[in-house]
Amino acid sequence: MCTLAIHLIPTHILPDDVDQLLDFIQKSIHNTQEVTIGAARDLNQSPAIRITKLATLVVVSVNPDDIPMLLPAFFLFSKWRKVKKMTQANRYTQCTNCYRFGQVHV
Repeated sequence: MCTLAIHLIPTHILPDDVDQLLDFIQKSIHNTQEVTIGAARDLNQSPAIRITKLATLVVVSVNPDDIPMLLPAFFLFSKWRKVKKMTQANRYTQCTNCYRFGQVHV
């Protein structure tokens, strides 16, 4: 499985319960691209923070063969959503944006 970041997903359409996020995103992406999602998570885990935001970034796991169908963008929730392949970070990974260690610029 490869990890992709889907940008600018409106927070008002996402389910309030984080346990329902995978099912919701899985059905939505499968309806538009016929791609199966293995896992999904919202980077704004806190409901209090999510309420203050208009959009969020959702991280999904997909089969490597399905990546070309999603990159660099695809139509989801009535707009084109930008998609980037994510790199897993550890404490020795250096960010290409700020050059700090332990994070990766998405």
